[in-house]
Amino acid sequence: MGIGYVLQRMRNMDWAGPWRVAAKVRDRSGKNRLLALSDILWCGLIYQAGYWDYDVFQMERTNARQRATFVTRGMNNQLVKKLCDSAYFDVMRDKAQFYERFGNYLGRRWTRVESLSDAEFVAWLGDVAEVVAKPLGGMCGKGVERLRVADFSSASALLAYLKEQEFWTVEVVLQQHPELDKLYPGAINTVRIVTVTKGERSAIAAVYLRIGHGRPVDNFNSGGMVTPVDVATGQAKFSAVDKAGNVYPVHPETGTKIPGFQIPNWQACKALAKEAALRIPQLGLVGWDIASTPTGPVLVEGNDFPGHDIYQLPEHTPDGIGMLPKFQVAIAKVSHATSGEHR
Repeated sequence: MGIGYVLQRMRNMDWAGPWRVAAKVRDRSGKNRLLALSDILWCGLIYQAGYWDYDVFQMERTNARQRATFVTRGMNNQLVKKLCDSAYFDVMRDKAQFYERFGNYLGRRWTRVESLSDAEFVAWLGDVAEVVAKPLGGMCGKGVERLRVADFSSASALLAYLKEQEFWTVEVVLQQHPELDKLYPGAINTVRIVTVTKGERSAIAAVYLRIGHGRPVDNFNSGGMVTPVDVATGQAKFSAVDKAGNVYPVHPETGTKIPGFQIPNWQACKALAKEAALRIPQLGLVGWDIASTPTGPVLVEGNDFPGHDIYQLPEHTPDGIGMLPKFQVAIAKVSHATSGEHR
C-alpha cells in the first residue's frame, strides 16, 4: 500500500464520523481528542478497522497484540472473499431462494405472495392466527413485520397489505422452545452459529445467542441484544449487550438471568448448522440463525456475509482478545481434516 493511496483515501474520507468517535473516546477514557483521532486512523490503516469498529469494540483499551486478534470490517471482508464464491450470494439474500434450497430445515410453512389470488392465499392461510412478513432481500431484521390476521377485516385485506408493502414472502410464526419464551417471548430468540466449510468438511467458528428486546426480531442492529455461547455446552458465557453498549445480566422485561442460560437442543443445533453448511460449500463462511422449537431446531435464515459487529464487544472480551484466532482454528480444521470429517 503506497503513500499516494493512503493520502488519496484521507482526502476522500468523511471526517465527521471519526471526529465524533474521537469525542466519545475522550469522554470515556480521558484521552486527548486529537490523539484519539490519530489512533482511530492508525487502526484503520494497520488493522483495517472502521471508525465504527473502533467505537463499538472500544479499541482504545487494547494494545497492538490484542488488536491483531480482532475481526475488523476489513478482516471480515477478507474472510468472506477468501472463503465464499460470490456467485452464490443470492441463495442467502433472496428469501424465496433460501427457503426453496433449505426447505426441509425450516419447520414452518411459507409462500411467496406477489402472484397469489385471494382464494389461493385464503387456502394457504387456513386457520393461522399470525404470520411473519418479510421483504425478499431484507437484512438485519429490517422491514420484518409480525401480523395478526384478526387485525385485518379479511384475509383478502391482509393479502392486499402484504402486496402494497412489498412483503413478497410470508410465513407461519414459529413456536419457540418454552425455555426461550422464558427468556423473551416477544421474538424468536435465535442462536447465530458461524460455520467455516471447505468441500465435505465444516467447523464452527463462533456462536452467539441473540435476544429480542421490545421488538418482534432479535437482531443486534434492530434493538436486540447478544451474548457469546460456549460451543461445547451451549451456555451463554456473559451478560448480554445491545448496540448502544447497555449491559444486561438479566433480561429487563422477563427477569431471566442471561449468563449461564442453556440453549435448548444444543447438540442438535450444532448438527443442523454443519449439515446446512455442507449443502452449499461454495459459501465457506455463513452465519446460520437457528431457532430451537419444542420439537427441535430449525433454520430461520443464513447470512453469507455474517456481521462482525457482535464479535469483540468489550463486555465479552475482558482479556482484550478478539475472534480471529478462533476463525483461524476453524479454517485449519476444514483445510487439514481427513476426507469426510466435519466436526
